[in-house]
Amino acid sequence: KKLLLHIAPTVRKSFVVPELKANLTADERKAFLKNFAGPSFKKVAKVVVGEPTADYKAKVQQLMIEEKKEKTLAERKKKAAEAVRARLLEERKKKVASMKQKKEGEEEEAKEE
Repeated sequence: KKLLLHIAPTVRKSFVVPELKANLTADERKAFLKNFAGPSFKKVAKVVVGEPTADYKAKVQQLMIEEKKEKTLAERKKKAAEAVRARLLEERKKKVASMKQKKEGEEEEAKEE
């Protein structure tokens, strides 16, 4: 917290201060906001207490479902790419083995002649 107070005026970034007790009381909140005075800081304070609304729950659930779908889709693509790579590797091994047999067969024919 002390480090935040020292570097905040020099760094142009957004800060989130998760202080529950200090943010609940107006006096402490005002005292802390004095450290962020100036036009470069936008001060937003939100206090959320209690059970979330049904709309919020539905939105969060929808976001979680979408995230899960994206993860599953990425996993499927990765497995498909791995399967293609494995198939190509197997074909290459078979091709190398057949060329090796063909070469050995030609060497044996050359020895017999």
